[in-house]
Amino acid sequence: MIKRLFQAIIIAFILSIAATGFAAPDEMAADDKGNATDLIILNNPTGEEIVTFEKSYILSGSGQEGVIVTLYVYSSADDKYKKILIQENGKLKPVEWQIGESGQFMNEIELSDGNNKFALRAEKDENTYQVEKLNITFKKGFLNTIKDLTIDFKDIKNFIDNIKK
Repeated sequence: MIKRLFQAIIIAFILSIAATGFAAPDEMAADDKGNATDLIILNNPTGEEIVTFEKSYILSGSGQEGVIVTLYVYSSADDKYKKILIQENGKLKPVEWQIGESGQFMNEIELSDGNNKFALRAEKDENTYQVEKLNITFKKGFLNTIKDLTIDFKDIKNFIDNIKK
């Protein structure tokens, strides 16, 4: 009886390990294309190269239910894509999400000035994954430049004083 109980516990433990999620790698080679093409479809952006004047950008698309999508950023120093990590509840967690029943996904990303290279890795299981690469260029428009402009009252006074001279 104890032997059977012990076997049942071992089997339950092994099954629970097999049923837990798989983790996307921390880094991906710059030329990694994956081995699938039908896990996700991007709606926004609609092309590989995008130019925007907004500091944040909405990634959206559709895909197969249960697929896990992970966001990576390109590191030119290493010529690799690295998993983006964010601070959440005092711990670093990857930016990733699981596609639900609706098959739709949407996630907002913050852009740096200039060229931003991202990769989305969509995984169905540990052997089936798709990689979509994005190149989003953030150009600071005139209005954004004015928004970021800070002028101190002292600066205005000095400017007026200099004009009077």
